[in-house]
Amino acid sequence: MGIIIRPEPLDSSYIPAKLLHREKEIGIIRDLIITPLSMGNTTSAILFGSPGVGKTVTCKRVAREIQDHVAVYENFLAFSSIKLLLQDVLLKIGRVTLPSGTSMEYVFRALRQSQVRTGKKILLIIDEGMNAFRDQDGIYNLLRARELHALEMSIIFVSVDNPLLFMISGIRRMQFNPVIIKFDRYSADELENIISDRANLSLEHGSCPPETVRFLAETASGSGSARVAIELLQKAAYLADHRASRTVDPDDVRAAMAFVNPYVTESKLSELDFHDLLLLLSVCISLGDGTETGIQSIKESFEMVCEEYSTEKLGMQSIYSRLRELERMGLIESRIESQGQGMGTSKTVKLNDLPVSVLREKIESLIRRLS
Repeated sequence: MGIIIRPEPLDSSYIPAKLLHREKEIGIIRDLIITPLSMGNTTSAILFGSPGVGKTVTCKRVAREIQDHVAVYENFLAFSSIKLLLQDVLLKIGRVTLPSGTSMEYVFRALRQSQVRTGKKILLIIDEGMNAFRDQDGIYNLLRARELHALEMSIIFVSVDNPLLFMISGIRRMQFNPVIIKFDRYSADELENIISDRANLSLEHGSCPPETVRFLAETASGSGSARVAIELLQKAAYLADHRASRTVDPDDVRAAMAFVNPYVTESKLSELDFHDLLLLLSVCISLGDGTETGIQSIKESFEMVCEEYSTEKLGMQSIYSRLRELERMGLIESRIESQGQGMGTSKTVKLNDLPVSVLREKIESLIRRLS
């Protein structure tokens, strides 16, 4: 039996019972959109932020709680107009397909009839919402649905960018004043909590150690995306499972990163001179099975490698300079850590994009050709 006991939470589209680090945004949606709708006050909202910061899953999580209304999720990329999107809404709330050529007025009338029949108001969530504002006639009718069509419907637009920045002046004159909720990127600590939660839900207990969870979080923190973090966990877990390991280790994470964010390592390595290759090899040796290593350990490994290849050793200033260049090229990452009050700082180096063993094999192959 492998370490994956429940694969569903390893999918970024999975909606957990508790959505970590989006409690504030969920509260705002409840207080300013759901509760007013229950009281007969329709409103609109714009949720925006970078990909993977929880906008869509937050909406779906809130929609799952709704009982007194009808919540419908749509992605505008699937439609060429708001009228077609609303026809799909009709299908989802139980109406048959309308004939082609149906007018906008007829679509709203059908929605109104359905609402009268069920007694339920509508919460419409439109993902990729910025695109909806290009349909000027459609958006005009949608935003004024209560006034023009007696339809009680609140709307949440979900977008990477703030649609208000792209709105035409005519929409501004409609006095469209939505609730605006910006979703910030997740911090490394927040991603660590999310990854730990998904690992606990999906993997055998203890199979994803805390140091691997932290490494996953730090690897994904550049994007601030929970989607990237969960995808890394998923691929790393399946890689560990494939090799019949009882734990997910840092090299599984690096291999997963190579799948999630592939790049041509060989072309970057070909730009390095002999000493750069030896130094990068020293980083691999110093890392071993760990997630990160220190400069002193790299220096000691570098000295041994230089002796092995009968090459002149370099001083610390040159090592620092070459490490900075390797970081600029995206081959390594580093960070400065405090050693405590009055103790100064130290620099640690890590490798995210390839398993150490794979990168080491590539480097040694190049070195053999150059020697």
